[in-house]
Amino acid sequence: MPIIKCAVADNDPVVGEKIREFIAIVGYLYFSGYAPNPEIALELMSTNSIDVLFVSDEFPGLSALAVIRNAAGRPPAIVLLQTSTSKSNNTLKPLDTLMKPIQLSQFENSAEKALKQFNIMTNAASGKKDFFLIKINGRLQKINLSELVYISGMQNYVKVHLQNGRSHTVHSTLKNFYRQLDSQRFIMVHKSYIVNTDFIDSVSANQIKLSGMGEVPVGRIYKSNIHSLLFNRS
Repeated sequence: MPIIKCAVADNDPVVGEKIREFIAIVGYLYFSGYAPNPEIALELMSTNSIDVLFVSDEFPGLSALAVIRNAAGRPPAIVLLQTSTSKSNNTLKPLDTLMKPIQLSQFENSAEKALKQFNIMTNAASGKKDFFLIKINGRLQKINLSELVYISGMQNYVKVHLQNGRSHTVHSTLKNFYRQLDSQRFIMVHKSYIVNTDFIDSVSANQIKLSGMGEVPVGRIYKSNIHSLLFNRS
């Protein structure tokens, strides 16, 4: 699971704090800083690798577009923060636009768009890594794929189950996790389960037995994919 570094540029600290709270809720977002003015915004982007910038279209001194153009390195994706009285910004093509007051459901939709764009850029730039990062209590935790046995989904949360018996719960969806994994090694066996094929002991009609980790159910529509992958592995 990628961790997307986010910054907020808005002269209203209430808005900044609200977005920071939302970032803390979403498992794959990480808060990298808040900028109440353009100078601090530029400093943030020159000293940090910012993936997404939440920026007010009424940011004082510099327009949102000027902030992006002056940023060092790869410019971040933009989520524009607007009020009902804001004028449309035809020169800026944001990833998404959020209307104030911002609601969590709207924010999560923007986060999903950011994740999809981040995945496209990451996959184009490099191959698969042998680990990923998850956010636990505001800290980044490294998870080695060799220790990941299976992942279970619970609506907007997933639980990562490791070989040593530990588990971590993250605010995300199972589909978001699945997009990050090597499809030749990890397989969706049920609408609520992804398993690491390295740990599969046996497969029955309705269950998969995992090495030292019990069993997980097999969904009817996933059976053909499971057998196709396991029987054709080199």
